Amino acid sequence: MHIRSKEIAYMGMLMAVAIVFILIGCYFDVSTIFFLAAASFLAGCVERNLSLVKAMIFVIGTTIIGLILSPQKLYLVTFFGFCVYVLLAERIQEKEEQGQTSFLVKGHIWIKGVVYHAMLVIAVVLMQYLTGLDQIKKSVVYTFFSGHMAVFAIICIVAAELLWVLFDKAYFLFQQQYGHYLKINE
Repeated sequence: MHIRSKEIAYMGMLMAVAIVFILIGCYFDVSTIFFLAAASFLAGCVERNLSLVKAMIFVIGTTIIGLILSPQKLYLVTFFGFCVYVLLAERIQEKEEQGQTSFLVKGHIWIKGVVYHAMLVIAVVLMQYLTGLDQIKKSVVYTFFSGHMAVFAIICIVAAELLWVLFDKAYFLFQQQYGHYLKINE
């Protein structure tokens, strides 16, 4: 089974754009999450237009190139996690559009929630292991809430949940509004 040249060119162009988004996110710290999310949305375009296997190749290739080019290597963990979530959401959406009534479709919000929260726990543990959470302890917000750790924990949990809802809604809005511009021409 051979990949056609249009598909290779399509994946290469989107991979280049994704790498540019990752690099911009590395240099402009204020917009890091936005640019990493935008780069991961392109993985969903590859999955929607080609296949899940080609989207996984896209994600792995983009991650490897990002490891070579990016000055902030840990941002690629976030990018990879976003991509995993996007590919899962695309797969569930595809099954839903086919009219399947499996647990994957019926319990889609629960499955997406479990995957998101599992990746969130992995990210927190990884950050604790790699940095000791020293970055958080240096922040102004942490210093402000140092006497009220329960309030700080609740704010962090609410922020994480808002990030999940916003990311999920933003991805499908992106596909609805701009996905047709990124279709591969046969």
